[in-house]
Amino acid sequence: MTTAIYLAHLNPVTNSHVEIIEELKKDNKVVVMPVRFLKQENEINSRSFPFNFEIRKKMLESVFGNSITVSLNYSFHAPFKKYFPPLISPKSWSLRKQILQGIVKNKMYEVAKGNESEWEKHMPVSIVQIINENWETVRKFASTEDMTIRIAGMKFPKDGYDSK
Repeated sequence: MTTAIYLAHLNPVTNSHVEIIEELKKDNKVVVMPVRFLKQENEINSRSFPFNFEIRKKMLESVFGNSITVSLNYSFHAPFKKYFPPLISPKSWSLRKQILQGIVKNKMYEVAKGNESEWEKHMPVSIVQIINENWETVRKFASTEDMTIRIAGMKFPKDGYDSK
């Protein structure tokens, strides 16, 4: 059996992520590596990356149990400008676009601001429960400025981008 490595932000885990991982699981042992942005060993969270690694790991485990391995080895260390964006295969582009549209995060932020939305329909029920348990994180980032910069289609936290 081969090992498939799935590198992604997973912030939060959506139905599209679940679909990708389920497909990988059919023929592979799967190692999921949620990206972490670190500055002096502290994880940087922001409006674009509201949930820390431990919460995202809990989301994955709520859906997949121990049928996958969740690794914390996909980390970017400040200064972030030293990293180049990954190449994306054409096949994965359509699912990636769904994830990157930010529809789930933006809809969660709208609810945190008092508006209505159906953000829950874009992810498994167990992940909705974890997000609700950590709703203070959503509320915290709902009205903040997006402290990320986009370079060739990939986002990086501004805090740490220009660090020496």
